Amino acid sequence: MATITRWAEERPATDDERLELLADLDESGLSVEEFARSAQLSPGTIRSWRRRLTRDFREAQSPDFVELRVRDDDSAASHTELVGEIVIAGGVTVCVRAGFDEHELARLLSTARRSC
Repeated sequence: MATITRWAEERPATDDERLELLADLDESGLSVEEFARSAQLSPGTIRSWRRRLTRDFREAQSPDFVELRVRDDDSAASHTELVGEIVIAGGVTVCVRAGFDEHELARLLSTARRSC
């Protein structure tokens, strides 16, 4: 209970402090409403912080740069057949060749979409 009353005396001002508060909430086992009441905060404020910080964390985990590997071996020659082109916002065209890795392509398209 001491960690909860801390927040009643000292409102979180930074994202690091808000993350601490959210950790305290999780450790308390209380509902958002119960915790908020004890901390003298609005449940909506706590939920808003959780949503925003979760979104910010997810965005930080998504790379702005996707590394593509280029093959040096002879098998690369068999992957020269063009199987399609994908044009995304901003006029970016991605040429898809036979033998493409669908997971790498998905990562590339996700990154390209965010940057356009």
